[in-house]
Amino acid sequence: MNDLAVPPTDTTPSAESKQTNTDELPVSPVARRIQDALARYGATSLVCVQLDPLRNRANRWVELAEELSTLRDETVLLVDGDIRRRQLTAELGLQGEAGLAEYLTIGRPATSVVRPRVRPRLDLLPSGRGWLGDSKRLPASIAELLHRIGRHRLVLVMAGPPEDPVAKAFQQCCHATLLVVSSGITERSRAEGALHESVRAGARIAGSLVA
Repeated sequence: MNDLAVPPTDTTPSAESKQTNTDELPVSPVARRIQDALARYGATSLVCVQLDPLRNRANRWVELAEELSTLRDETVLLVDGDIRRRQLTAELGLQGEAGLAEYLTIGRPATSVVRPRVRPRLDLLPSGRGWLGDSKRLPASIAELLHRIGRHRLVLVMAGPPEDPVAKAFQQCCHATLLVVSSGITERSRAEGALHESVRAGARIAGSLVA
């Protein structure tokens, strides 16, 4: 992995002391490092794969997306790709809205489930209300989704753990993947295993982030 953020952590006190926790950092420098990596790769779609997503950081992801929209001088599309937990959708008060799940399961048009201007210069594709069935067509469906909604702007996807079928599909289709580990929770072996699994899934790893 490159130096986009910080290396994977383990849960020993000595290792934790060497890590940088993004909750203690302003969002701006984190966003700048991500933007630098996106520019380096020529990427317009980034999926953040949360190795331990039980820790709710939805408010920080919204702040990060807003900061990226300022840096890029464009409206960013934020996608709640964690259909099981739906933390981003709840953070923005859209729990009852159709979204990604309806697009993937019943074929709702992609543009019809994007909610514009949930914040200034920030659009949201909510998680939706349904659950996934057959996951065989996920990569093709996600690729088509990104093609339809991601033209000429950044698509920032917050996904679940790497073994989640939706997270896998987004990693295959997005230009870059950022692994998000939890300080004091994610063990080094878990982070290393996730890295190998993501690479096998076809992800282009841009770096890691402690949150």
